[in-house]
Amino acid sequence: MWESLSDFLPVADVKNLYEKVTAPPIPSVPKTPAPKRTQADIEREKRERAQELDDRKALRHREIPPYFESELGRAFLISNTSGKSH
Repeated sequence: MWESLSDFLPVADVKNLYEKVTAPPIPSVPKTPAPKRTQADIEREKRERAQELDDRKALRHREIPPYFESELGRAFLISNTSGKSH
């Protein structure tokens, strides 16, 4: 049998073989990151922000509509009066 690996391969080849075997794996190319928010999300947030600013302005200038003239107020009145029987 062989006395050592150098009897079978030249020293330079042993060094190259060792470097190949112990070299770290080649890193893969990272994927391009996708945006965290879609365009629909951005548009929704813009609408919400605009609504918030309008609501704040209305509160600041005390522009508060009468509740019972709104759709929710009318629905409340209808549901409240329909359940009562005198």
